[in-house]
Amino acid sequence: EHELGAPLFERRARGVALTPKGQAVLEACSPLLEALERGIMSALAEPDAPGILPFGAAEVVASTVATRVQAALAKKQPSLVPYMLVGPADMLTERVRNGALEFALVMHVRRGPGLGVRSIANLRHHLVVLRSLERDRRVLARFIGSREVEDPGNRQFPTLDRLRALVPDAHIAASTNSLSAHKAMVSAGLGVAVLPDLMVRAELDAGVFASVLPDVELAFPLLCLSRTGTVWSSHAKAYLAQVGHALGAP
Repeated sequence: EHELGAPLFERRARGVALTPKGQAVLEACSPLLEALERGIMSALAEPDAPGILPFGAAEVVASTVATRVQAALAKKQPSLVPYMLVGPADMLTERVRNGALEFALVMHVRRGPGLGVRSIANLRHHLVVLRSLERDRRVLARFIGSREVEDPGNRQFPTLDRLRALVPDAHIAASTNSLSAHKAMVSAGLGVAVLPDLMVRAELDAGVFASVLPDVELAFPLLCLSRTGTVWSSHAKAYLAQVGHALGAP
């Protein structure tokens, strides 16, 4: 109070209450207090102690990596219970920022104050089309996008630009941040889409899908988003270690 030059508490006969200035200080300190609590709990917890891990994930993680991670954890740390919220990057970013989620695994993010971002591994992707339609230029010209839905201000489409070198009239014919919808649209012959190798490997090997740009390496970083200064819980460390292992990260 002396340093701020203002009272933080209203002292009453039956206790104290926060002043508006005190409330502002409490809100500013809450993330630090929560991080301290998680750090203490992590230090005291046994390696196999039961616990819930709330985190966020883009659908690319939920549809591919999460299954492998869960299979590994079921054997190595069965008491860990992942609570995975799947959603758009902006929503997950806000929930990481306010402490509702310990971290989020996303493909792109708008960086901002109080947030830390690190790359875990590169995810290999393919621009795919239904094999029976791989020479149909009308289908090849119909690009199924995603980033413009989550970020309306985005104006950079490097994969679409590469496609236009092959099909000059290629354009965004539909856009959704659901990779399951992307795959279903490709299967229905509605266009081409960029999908992770883990999601389309079986269809490529079986000849159901074809790669439109077989000589172009498409790899995008999987990012881990957290609050600056986060003290990782033992459960978060275990989960992220399995994510890296599943993707062959060093």
